[in-house]
Amino acid sequence: MKLFNKNITFLLMLLIPVITACAVKDAKKFLVGGPCDYKEIEGTAVITSIDDAHSDDYNCRKRPVKVSFVFTPDDSSAKGKYLFPNVSDGRQNIRLSGGLNPPKDYMKIKGIIVGTSHKCVRKEIIKGTCTPVLYEFPGIDFSGYAEHCW
Repeated sequence: MKLFNKNITFLLMLLIPVITACAVKDAKKFLVGGPCDYKEIEGTAVITSIDDAHSDDYNCRKRPVKVSFVFTPDDSSAKGKYLFPNVSDGRQNIRLSGGLNPPKDYMKIKGIIVGTSHKCVRKEIIKGTCTPVLYEFPGIDFSGYAEHCW
């Protein structure tokens, strides 16, 4: 039964964007928010921990982990100019498509291990109603995660 539920969950994850896209196409005049624009703050992320993800989290199926990092902007004065100073640069987590905790082996393949530093960008929203603060890793190609995830 668990395998059936996971297969249904995976199928829904694939279909929801398609259904949403169709609904949005017909309801664009009612759409509030996006497209969203962001202010970008370049910096570095240091991986501080990689721990097994809690089973109740939104996880990849194969050995999911919670990957924590601390972001430091390249410009030391940038923190004083944050639009969202209440969002801490410490204890952030790497998440894959839609917020999934990634699989452990995939993180290792991508060179993400405790103590490593990676180019990172803090993105703060300046237009629209999307996620207010995001962190991206421009030097890491996160494509192909699905084969490791499911």
